[in-house]
Amino acid sequence: MLNYWHQNAEEKFDFNSGSEKIEVEEATPIANEFIHFLPTVESTLGSNVLIASVFTRDHSKGTNLVELIESIRQKVGNDAELMVKLNTIIFHTLADSFEASLQTKF
Repeated sequence: MLNYWHQNAEEKFDFNSGSEKIEVEEATPIANEFIHFLPTVESTLGSNVLIASVFTRDHSKGTNLVELIESIRQKVGNDAELMVKLNTIIFHTLADSFEASLQTKF
């Protein structure tokens, strides 16, 4: 999946392999997410598009960000190029909120 992560945060889809695309959105409020996204879906005729709405909430016994990142790193293994891509995604996605986000559990 890391191979298909968008290069630019302004791209329409989070993951894009050409004919298959995935967009992941935080689902609050859910109705607005789908209404907002309809023009994007309509502009991709001939492609398979998956829209995922993710609900999250804090949970004291959940997985924190450090654990999630480590789980992904284990799956990446020794692929240095993918590891650099993962670290770049984490850095650009979290930026200034990285340290504050580390201990939050979901």
